[in-house]
Amino acid sequence: MEKKMSHEEALRFLNPKYEQKPAGDVFMDIIAKKGFVVAIGVSSALDACLARMVKENIEASGGTSEYDAIYAGGWSFSCSRGYPDMGFLNRQIMADHMENVVRTARSMPVIGDAETGYGDPKALTLTVKAYAKTGLAVAHLEDQDEDRACGHGAGRTIVSSETMVAKLKSWRLALIAIGSHMRLLARTDAIGSTNGGLKTAIERGKRYMDAEIDGHRCADLLWAEFATPDRDVIKTWVDAMRRHDSKMPLAINYSPNKDWPEWYRKNYPCEEPPSYRDLHKIGYSYIFHTIAASRMIMEAVYRGMMEFGMNGATALHVLQDQQRGMVYGRPQAIAGMTDWQNYAIHVGGEEAEQRLAQSAGFGDGSGKLDQK
Repeated sequence: MEKKMSHEEALRFLNPKYEQKPAGDVFMDIIAKKGFVVAIGVSSALDACLARMVKENIEASGGTSEYDAIYAGGWSFSCSRGYPDMGFLNRQIMADHMENVVRTARSMPVIGDAETGYGDPKALTLTVKAYAKTGLAVAHLEDQDEDRACGHGAGRTIVSSETMVAKLKSWRLALIAIGSHMRLLARTDAIGSTNGGLKTAIERGKRYMDAEIDGHRCADLLWAEFATPDRDVIKTWVDAMRRHDSKMPLAINYSPNKDWPEWYRKNYPCEEPPSYRDLHKIGYSYIFHTIAASRMIMEAVYRGMMEFGMNGATALHVLQDQQRGMVYGRPQAIAGMTDWQNYAIHVGGEEAEQRLAQSAGFGDGSGKLDQK
């Protein structure tokens, strides 16, 4: 067993946000200190746990993690459940997912996908309440109609700017009513939509920036989804937003769905794709890789299944040899068993500790075999 859990550690284990600054404030503090926040996209609470562990391990060894936050998007979670990102998952399913991601991300701020808000301006007040309860730092709201799809999918249509502004106002009112510090990221899908374009995206960005309710600005951050990695289109939109309001934090989806290396090879052969600092330099405060973990998982699982399909039991032996001594070679501990056993000892005392010591585990943070 690891060292015994203290009372404070038990409280923080049950609620990672216990007595911590609200996650939305933590997110904004990172921007204020560093200039920008980078978030890595996950598809599950397990992904978030691993992302947090990597960040903690880098920092424990004296390094600095390139990412500061977790992004929980609808595409990745839909894909993990066998659906495309086309609105198959409802408000409660998504809120439950966000809660689990926040729980395993612990102190890391989590940014969550609220899609179109799951209804009209009245109905999305329920979304605000459900999402705020999860402990999200930021939620984003897009201006597609209810026949929505992934921001890189065909056939997308945006609602009127009046409808979206009404949603932004309703969202802000709901946040004020419940006293939530969760931030709102307003997103326009005008670029690439059936009834939009770059000019429309610029107009939308300005309107969403200016939207207020009772003197409170509705959006805390602003995002335009781009169809390609075209640097000129990106810079045109950013420059227009900066001229309109230089203080509004801007967000960019550094999406793994867009082939950045190939686009630059074909269109800007003498340049490299932008670094985080390049994007910050042109005006971005929030940079995120929406489906990073999903792409990692697809590759790793496909390759692993191919090994089992081709080599049978030998593939298992190779897998175990590769993972021996590695963090990810302790699946029970990653799943939280060690933490929950320590919690059981904290509340159960000597009896619980003896019960665990007298039973055999599988060398992975539980029972006798772990202590040999």
